[in-house]
Amino acid sequence: MLPTFPPAALAQTLFNVSLTGIILFRPVYESRGETREIIDLAYVQLNPAAQRMLQLPEQPTDSFLTLYPHAANMGVFAFYRDTYLSGAPGRYNVNYQYDGLDNYFHLAAEPSGDLLVVSFTDTSDHDRTAAELALRESQRREQAARAAAEQERNLLQAILTQAPVAMALFEGDEQVVVLANPQICAMWDYAPAEILGRPLLQSVPELRGQGFTEKIADVAHTGVPFVGTEVAANLRQGGRVQTCYFNFVYQPLYDPAGRLLGVLDIAIDVTAQVLSRQRVQELNGELRAANDELVASNAELSRTQRQLQQLNQELEDRVRERTRQLELALNEAQQHREQLREQQGRLQQILGQVPASIATLHGPDHHYSFFNDSYLALTGHRARLGQTVAEVLPEVREQGFVDLLDQVYATGEPFAGTERLLQLHNPRTGQTEARYVDFIYQPLPGNAGQNQGILAFIVDVTEKVRAHQALEELRLQVLAAAEQKVQEREAFYQIFAHTPAAICIQRGPEHRYEYLNAAYQALFSGRQLLGRPVAEALPDAVQTGLAARLDEVYRTGNTYFGHEERLWLLQAAGQAPQERYFTFTYQAYRENEQVVGVSTFAFDVTEQVAAQRATEASARQLKLITDALPVLISYLDQSQTYRFANEAYQHWFHQSPAELLGRTAREVVGESAYQNVQPYIERALAGERIDFEARMPYRENFVKHIRTSYIPDVREGRVLGFYSMAADVTEQVEAQREADRQRQLLHTLFMQAPAPIVILDGPELTYQLVNPAYQQIFPGRELLGKPLLTALPELEGTLIPTLLREVYETGETRVAQELPLLMARYEGQALEEIHWTFTIQPRYGAHGAVDGVLTFAHEVTDQVRARRAVEESEQHFRRLADSVPAMLWVTDAQGQCTYLNAQWYAYTEQQQAEALGIGWVDAVHPDDAPAAAQAFFDANARQTPFYSLYRLRRQDGVYRWTIDSGLPLFTATGEFEGFVGTVIDVHEQRLAEQALQRLTRKLRNARDAAQTLNTELQDTNRQLTRTNVDLDNFIYTASHDLKAPITNIEGLLHVLREQIGSAAAPAAEPVLAMMYEAVSRFQRTITQLSDVTKLQKEQGQPTTAVALAPVLNDVRLDLLPLLLETGARLDVDVEACPTVLFSVKNLRSVLYNLLSNAIKYRHPARVPHVQVRCRAETGYSVLSVQDNGLGLLPEQLTELFEMFRRLHSHVEGSGLGLYMVKRSVENAGGKVVVSSEIGVGSTFSVYFLR
Repeated sequence: MLPTFPPAALAQTLFNVSLTGIILFRPVYESRGETREIIDLAYVQLNPAAQRMLQLPEQPTDSFLTLYPHAANMGVFAFYRDTYLSGAPGRYNVNYQYDGLDNYFHLAAEPSGDLLVVSFTDTSDHDRTAAELALRESQRREQAARAAAEQERNLLQAILTQAPVAMALFEGDEQVVVLANPQICAMWDYAPAEILGRPLLQSVPELRGQGFTEKIADVAHTGVPFVGTEVAANLRQGGRVQTCYFNFVYQPLYDPAGRLLGVLDIAIDVTAQVLSRQRVQELNGELRAANDELVASNAELSRTQRQLQQLNQELEDRVRERTRQLELALNEAQQHREQLREQQGRLQQILGQVPASIATLHGPDHHYSFFNDSYLALTGHRARLGQTVAEVLPEVREQGFVDLLDQVYATGEPFAGTERLLQLHNPRTGQTEARYVDFIYQPLPGNAGQNQGILAFIVDVTEKVRAHQALEELRLQVLAAAEQKVQEREAFYQIFAHTPAAICIQRGPEHRYEYLNAAYQALFSGRQLLGRPVAEALPDAVQTGLAARLDEVYRTGNTYFGHEERLWLLQAAGQAPQERYFTFTYQAYRENEQVVGVSTFAFDVTEQVAAQRATEASARQLKLITDALPVLISYLDQSQTYRFANEAYQHWFHQSPAELLGRTAREVVGESAYQNVQPYIERALAGERIDFEARMPYRENFVKHIRTSYIPDVREGRVLGFYSMAADVTEQVEAQREADRQRQLLHTLFMQAPAPIVILDGPELTYQLVNPAYQQIFPGRELLGKPLLTALPELEGTLIPTLLREVYETGETRVAQELPLLMARYEGQALEEIHWTFTIQPRYGAHGAVDGVLTFAHEVTDQVRARRAVEESEQHFRRLADSVPAMLWVTDAQGQCTYLNAQWYAYTEQQQAEALGIGWVDAVHPDDAPAAAQAFFDANARQTPFYSLYRLRRQDGVYRWTIDSGLPLFTATGEFEGFVGTVIDVHEQRLAEQALQRLTRKLRNARDAAQTLNTELQDTNRQLTRTNVDLDNFIYTASHDLKAPITNIEGLLHVLREQIGSAAAPAAEPVLAMMYEAVSRFQRTITQLSDVTKLQKEQGQPTTAVALAPVLNDVRLDLLPLLLETGARLDVDVEACPTVLFSVKNLRSVLYNLLSNAIKYRHPARVPHVQVRCRAETGYSVLSVQDNGLGLLPEQLTELFEMFRRLHSHVEGSGLGLYMVKRSVENAGGKVVVSSEIGVGSTFSVYFLR
């Protein structure tokens, strides 16, 4: 019959000695409505084995899910919760490789009252089987795949949420919003909950009728992306609909199979850019209007200028006389000011050097009229001339200083204050500072004898007052310290009087007894000690060296310690001296840092010394006995330090027992062995007798199994230590273990293995053993005892039978990774693709021949699907990233670029090897690169958002302005991972901003210089008027005066031809022809100059409505010979504006010049084709003449309308035609615009006012 034990004690013992981990959990509930749900588990207690395996304390303060958050995903928490709720025991096996753990755990749980008891073991001390290693490797790959997927998802989420562009994804024909980042939600002015999962037009009804959904549908249908630039959209902003402008792209997204996932919308708000450009255009219009207004105002200014000149002359005469009088008065006043300034300078110098704060106050409100630098510093530099004391120093009003000023001003009596507290505000620190001042308020009488102000003379005596206060405080402290010292001394004397130690104080170099307690006097009963020197009171002390030690302590001030020293104490007369042992100290006694005596503290330890000697004698006898025994015998005290060890320790630890004494158990047996016995040691030191067996890995290649007894040493209810006796049972344990291992190996290896395992017997590969994990894969199929292909016929024709026969025949192990097989889990069920990792090993019989095959199978279908999901997720991310119309980048924690999307490489034409790391800086403009790189690395070091504006080299070599912005990425635990960011081309926006800034400066300068320009324009207009008149007179005179001489020359040429006659005609005819041509050109020039003069005079003349078609027909008839000569085709369509407001004569000249030029400057390789069209625009009728002639270079367009400017020398002309066209049109309020392309032709557009 088994002995009986107290149940509680037995349960606690089993809890403590159990080799399996035991945890006591208490469920944590949360109320949800009327029900309570278990949301976590709180630790109640862990046994030592659980503490060792989990590296946790006995009662962890954190909850289960706090310490092991992955337990929820691994099903461990669900197992615990369901087991507790079911009320029945349960088991669960799990390979847990998270939260600092990496083992295969066998879990057993059962509820007990309001607790859940969990027992578990791990496999950390077992060798890994090939199947388990394959399982762990497969799970590692699965975890890596999931981690990569999680990282990709986090990166994608970070890009979506942190990218500076708006992004959304639409699915299906209804364009359901399945993704929307915060930027696009803000753009639409709706919360994500109002948008996600709903059709676009239901989410954002303001988009209805604006054509966006039609474009999305077209992209989804055709697969062709749509790019919108500065498209206007009416969206809700701040609760009301406003017009905004966006650059956006609709990009179709496809899965790896080519199926449409949806349409991605990526948009950038360019409203500010568009509005800035519109503002620039408006400002240009305003500038032109301002210029026109300035020109118009010049005429008015000219009229008023003459009047101003007359008034100026009169004012100059008056001012000249007044100035002469003022100069005399100013000279006299200047002399007085110089004298006054000199006097004020002397006074300010004197007041500035006075070691006091001085100020003068004027009037009843006490306005500052003067203060020196000391006063300004006293007020914290707040004093201002002209302001009142109450305004500058409002805090002094409540302190009564303003009332004192009022009193002095009203009574005329001075006031003096001594050590007066003054609270002043310090603007630099923001605090109120206390100052003490001596001051005098002295009234300042005026000319009439009445007070006109007050002189304030203030001396800061803060330091003096505080010194007095500190001195008084110090005096009180010294008095209190003296009283306390007296009290402490009395208290010490009371303590000394009742202490069992012998205490005395000896003063002076002769060591005169000043104080001794009763215990000290008892040592020398019958002797008078108090008040006597030691040499007189104890003459034998001189002989024993006692006095010499006192002298040494008194002289050096160093304390002397005596330990168990023997002293012979003299007894009463006739009695022999008594031998006593004392432990004592001689300590210098100081007053005012000087040694004035020696204090003695002595303890009688005679009994302890005697007991110690007896113990040593007993220990010597015990050692003789224990050294003869073949077991380890030792004694350890409460600090686990060896106080005794027998000779057997020499053979195990190669150290003598004497070398072991004073060392701890951890130091002697080693860390690994100590961990195995530490719980038993702690229990023994708690008073419990312990018998146990343990495996002790003392050191490398020296492991022992011991049967040990720990016997506590309990004296007077206290455990002083314990006795240890350990016998070597290594051979017995190993023999028993080998027998147990042989019996349990097959069961442990196969039936409890977490991986599916089977043994196939014989050449038919018959199922001889199927472990539960393997059977669970095929829960509805009978396998045991059947050949492989009979049990699983679907394996016929697959690689598995071939591998199994190959291993059976060759004896070589084979491994198949992630092998896909079509199999049925249940009998008659449809086949499904299942992925496996197989390890196939041969089994050898008694004679060493292969008689079967061991197969370790692990289903990795979930891992394969997870990896494929990761790959698809990565491909999806890269497609999404490459679809963004911005350049995306990612860096690591060291600031090295690890990813750039396709937009970057397309924009910069950098290669991946060039751009990654810090190579992206090479694409930045050399002037911007250092600052951009430094800004990024500074942000990376601070882990703060990054923003930089720099110029980036495009693939065509052009540097364009871009905005580079990024945000830091952090893991769920707060660890910094790097940055994610975008680079956006803002070149046009930047140029628009710069243009707006330049235009703003230009307008500001124009506004500021308007008056100066008006004056200059008046002078210029007068000069231009005179010049125009002179030019008109010159041209008129030249044309009139030259006509007669030219006519005479022409007549003389006729006479000369007649006189020469026909005989000399052949030789002279060319010369005469040249002279006739020169005269003709001269006459045309005179005529054209006359026309130019007439045009100058026609400005501002009234216009009439002229029918355009008849004038065009007249010009066509005039040009008919040229049209026929060149074969030119003339197309006319002027029905849109049948009449124009112009002069008939000038209109004919304009049309003739434009049409004749279009034919004369024709292209030699094609027939001339001239098109005349007319259209109506706001405020104008526009007549255009388009040809297919030679065309003009861009730089020639600026010279086209200059007088006498000819751009082609192969055609005859004077260079005045287009000048006259432009001048006549502009005189009528119109304009002429030209567009041309070399080798293609030109278009002249004439704008007539309507």
